[in-house]
Amino acid sequence: MRIDEKTGSSPTDRIAIAELFNLYADALDAKHWNRLEAFFSEDATADFPVEQFCGNRTEIIEFIKSALATEEIVTHHMFGNFSVTVGEESAQASVHMRAYHGGVGVREGLFE
Repeated sequence: MRIDEKTGSSPTDRIAIAELFNLYADALDAKHWNRLEAFFSEDATADFPVEQFCGNRTEIIEFIKSALATEEIVTHHMFGNFSVTVGEESAQASVHMRAYHGGVGVREGLFE
């Protein structure tokens, strides 16, 4: 298998990591909260752009659920422009995200 000189990784490695982002989007959009644990280590942190800092996996998932866990909000998350670098012991990845959040019922028109 060909190793990319710029990223130091194989296409298979990069595809597998990009697929994780896609599976994460699927879990969010389907509201499968139990699947989110697989995407964050216990000591993960997140600094959301709505002035919300989460200091561990549980806080991250609870914040996501508090924002999206209602049938009055529908979402569609799309990822692209994947950039993946795989090292011997770790990997780094970045991705661009486009998120659509739409309201239905009493929340209709609040997001568009």
